Amino acid sequence: MNNSLMEKLMKLDRDKLMEVPTEKIKAKALSRIAGEDVEITVKALSGSLYTELMSKASNDEGGIDGAKIYDAYSIIVVKGCVEPNLKDEGLQKHYNAASPKDLAQILFPGGELTKIAEKIGALSGFGVKGNKEDKKGIDYDDVKNL
Repeated sequence: MNNSLMEKLMKLDRDKLMEVPTEKIKAKALSRIAGEDVEITVKALSGSLYTELMSKASNDEGGIDGAKIYDAYSIIVVKGCVEPNLKDEGLQKHYNAASPKDLAQILFPGGELTKIAEKIGALSGFGVKGNKEDKKGIDYDDVKNL
């Protein structure tokens, strides 16, 4: 590491590096039903948790199993949703949801749940291929193993 990089790293506030990114996003289905904008708050997950949850969607050959991906996305939404708290038993009971995962699937139907999970993935540092936002910073197309 050269001295200028070392100096920059030593000046950084460690607490700021440890902050968990959050973002408010519009819940389209809930907004439509409520007749007004409904926003939820999601947060980034640690790399180890995110990859562990995504691994639940893989098949024996290491590829993505389409039948399992929706469940994996549902759990990612449960873990990454700050507001509302999908683990709240009162909220689950109100919607007759058997689990937090079921509640996520009720509140954010179909593709909306997938998009929320992908947003959580992006906040966690795992971009969606082709997403222009991911082009800020490192261009991973240029990274090669030597």
